[in-house]
Amino acid sequence: MNVNTYRINELEPNIYAIEQITGKPVLTLGWPCGCTDTVRETAASYYLLGARGYYDFVCKMPNVYGCEEQTPKDFIIYII
Repeated sequence: MNVNTYRINELEPNIYAIEQITGKPVLTLGWPCGCTDTVRETAASYYLLGARGYYDFVCKMPNVYGCEEQTPKDFIIYII
């Protein structure tokens, strides 16, 4: 999976659907399964002000270790 594939197939349809239902812009994201990686994070940066992934022991992704605290140090904040 690359950044553009994830943007077109995952983020855009979901963001569009949420905005159509709520009538409000989508500004942030929390990955529901918790697992994230640099491709997903980069893709999200085109659309969102911030995002959050949680550590999931099944995926064993070291770039999100330590994010299981209620207020983690590693929020993903995008500068516009």
